[in-house]
Amino acid sequence: MGGIQQLTYNEGERVRFKVDSDVSDEIHVHGYDIMKDVKAGGSVSFDFPATLEGVFEAELEGRKEQILELTVNP
Repeated sequence: MGGIQQLTYNEGERVRFKVDSDVSDEIHVHGYDIMKDVKAGGSVSFDFPATLEGVFEAELEGRKEQILELTVNP
């Protein structure tokens, strides 16, 4: 996965990112409460409006491993 990725958006923009995973797990974007399953060797894409400002983490839910920090500015 390559450590914790940093993404920054402004409120009202579309948040878009893709997660390539070498393990099967659920990707959970906290705050927005968006969850998607990913298979080992697979990838999953996220695309949603930045409607909440703040700093949020996305993690491999089953492993409790943070993979992304999402910052949404006003």
